[in-house]
Amino acid sequence: GDTLARLRQRERLSQLDLSLQSGVSQRHISFLETGRSNPGEDALSKLPSALNLSIAETNTLYRSAGLIGPYRPFDFQEENFAPARRAIDLLLASHEPNFGVAPLRDGRIVATNSSFERALDFIFGGDFPVETLSRCRGNLFDLTLHPQGLRRLMQNAEQIIPHTLRRLGNAAKVDQGAEDLLRRARQAYNLELYLLKREATGSELASVLTERYIIQNRPLNLIS
Repeated sequence: GDTLARLRQRERLSQLDLSLQSGVSQRHISFLETGRSNPGEDALSKLPSALNLSIAETNTLYRSAGLIGPYRPFDFQEENFAPARRAIDLLLASHEPNFGVAPLRDGRIVATNSSFERALDFIFGGDFPVETLSRCRGNLFDLTLHPQGLRRLMQNAEQIIPHTLRRLGNAAKVDQGAEDLLRRARQAYNLELYLLKREATGSELASVLTERYIIQNRPLNLIS
């Protein structure tokens, strides 16, 4: 019910509007949102189009109803995705000597160029716990949010961290892996201060942010 209400309100639809666009009665939509009725396959199949849901959001809606979503989870290694993987690899290689990384929605890093790996070695060197480095190397959100990751080198963490948390929060609405990571980060990464901070207006609107670091006593500015 909460998931359906949130998605409906995001589209600025009243229950009547959603009823007219989906063919599901307004009474049934009201009962679904309040928990008085359990959703069935027939009603659920009519809602995603009316709510302009993505594939991931459609699966999330089904999962919130206790049902299996109609779409298979995305698999980066799937054979049919091979042409796209080659294109991503070419793009990352062309970005040398600047580092490049391709993450999934939940932050898992699925492709990098050699400069990215060298950059991590340069940034952290031997001054990094092996277990922590292993986790951070595999996930862009972990790498950013972990207290011993990039966060300790940031000069404007008060801008970077709220921006990153918003992106992760948006992903968590439609991705179970991102939801699990956000829960873990909130519990283990001492983020209370940043959860209370408001994100800079420019980065919220455009998702463009200047990131400032001091690495090995040298300033490094990135446009993210």
